[in-house]
Amino acid sequence: MIINGERKTLVLCLANAVSEDALGAVWFSSGNGSVLEPSNYGISQEEDGTFSAISHISISTQEFESWDTITCYVAQNQTSSNWSTSSLQISEENVDDPCLDESQGGQDQTFSPDIQQHNHFQVLLLLSARILLFKILLSDVLMTCCLIYKSET
Repeated sequence: MIINGERKTLVLCLANAVSEDALGAVWFSSGNGSVLEPSNYGISQEEDGTFSAISHISISTQEFESWDTITCYVAQNQTSSNWSTSSLQISEENVDDPCLDESQGGQDQTFSPDIQQHNHFQVLLLLSARILLFKILLSDVLMTCCLIYKSET
């Protein structure tokens, strides 16, 4: 599609069987790890009582063609530790196809809390190190202020 004279590619992600509070829990990432903010539609209830969410992102076709993969991440809610991904391999043969399905390179994965626990541990370790460094810096500043105050009196 062409928007404001620029050729754009529209990527849709349909998430089935999500919780009712999953609005905003769908996002995209290119193969380089960057997070791309999609436009999220509301949650719709299906006939069987489950909920579905649709998100889309519109990006320049030139940028889209430079990526190897685009991934749609879905969490059950915005604070959930359980989430799923569906990756789509982008190749020159299927860039011009108007609609790709999983048989053309899509891969689904579901991550459990056990796998994510390792990532959470690394984040906590990094945060602990940053807090420790901040305390050392703050202590140094306070000690310097005390010495300056005592030397003036």
